[in-house]
Amino acid sequence: MNKVKKIPFTDIEKFIDILADAYPGIGITTPEDKKRVKERFRKRSKDKRMSWWGVYRGSELLGGAIFYDFTMNFFGNKVLAGGLGTVCVSLVHKKEHVARDLMRFYLRHYRKREATFSVLWPFRPDFYKQMGCGLGSTNHVYKVKPADLPRGKSKKNVRFLGKADMKALNDCYNRYVDRHTGMIEETLVNRKIRFDLSKETKFVGVEKKGRIEGYMIFSFVRGNAANFVDNHIKVSEMIYETPEALSELMTFLHTQADQINRIIFHTDDPDFYHYVKDPRNDSGNLAEPVYHESHVSGVGIMFRVLNTRQIFGILEKHNFNGQTLRLKLNVRDSFLRENNSSLVIHFEDGRPFLKTKNAAADVTLELNIADFSSLILGAVGLRSLFQYGFARISKPDYLNRLHRLFATEEKPICTTSF
Repeated sequence: MNKVKKIPFTDIEKFIDILADAYPGIGITTPEDKKRVKERFRKRSKDKRMSWWGVYRGSELLGGAIFYDFTMNFFGNKVLAGGLGTVCVSLVHKKEHVARDLMRFYLRHYRKREATFSVLWPFRPDFYKQMGCGLGSTNHVYKVKPADLPRGKSKKNVRFLGKADMKALNDCYNRYVDRHTGMIEETLVNRKIRFDLSKETKFVGVEKKGRIEGYMIFSFVRGNAANFVDNHIKVSEMIYETPEALSELMTFLHTQADQINRIIFHTDDPDFYHYVKDPRNDSGNLAEPVYHESHVSGVGIMFRVLNTRQIFGILEKHNFNGQTLRLKLNVRDSFLRENNSSLVIHFEDGRPFLKTKNAAADVTLELNIADFSSLILGAVGLRSLFQYGFARISKPDYLNRLHRLFATEEKPICTTSF
């Protein structure tokens, strides 16, 4: 009988052994590597949002993961979101439902704590989608020549940042969180820990009157291994609050053209290709008839609603685009059956009002929890879900009204790695 419980630090080396085998690509192979990871975990444990959990059979650790108590922006509401990371299963206990048991415990753990969402980075999106997790937005990787970035009038406010600047940097980040759904608040404790652990990372900020209005975290990446002067800059995080702050950061990168081949951006911005002079990457690929490859895109962060009824209580002041209609919403959740939901919501000028189960409804919408999770965050439109056959509408002539009901101006974004 499997049992999930917190992993005591005395068992952390067992967890690291399982982690090393589960993800050989991260290179935990020697005793020194394992000692380094253990020390990293010890330092990161200062962030009280983190906890280590394991699946045990008797005293044997079969697998485990790290849980995170995150605060996430959900249309201006700060909600508890349970993060899941570093999921690993012992090689000798694969196909014994270890990951399934861990996942179900994790979801119920956070549902009991009245968390609104679970969030995770999937090693396989299809695996987690079967458990009800919905896809978030796509992320785009650009490789731009520095000279093709806009050069502004000045970069006089740009400077390198040190550990003493982490509070101002983190304040800038959290102000950005306040304006974007899906973003996760960062703590100063964790920001300083990450700074200490990022030995080869550079921090650059735009400071005006003691306030950081934009910053960039980057590292150098070798291009041609046989050519030591062929280098790229990889931007792992970039936040800016004003067009002026963005301009100064881009001017800083533009002026690196003499020594840097490409700037590698990872961005959630779907319009970024309009910003650069030449958006083509270095692949030289051309799709028919004449589409130049500008970037590659990938799916990543996944969100899962843990309590469908709770969602509409949280969004009681949210404006669902001024729509007035009476909706019966059926959300199927086969993995977390206590979240199987049939709700009646009356929308009046965009405001939602939960009604009794037998209240009158104009139309019924039915879909599964994974697709509903993506829909409610604005990661996908209802019109697409309907066309794909993933959403059923009792009266199809209501499609456009329902699509507008759930439509958002922006898709959710998340830059927190865990």
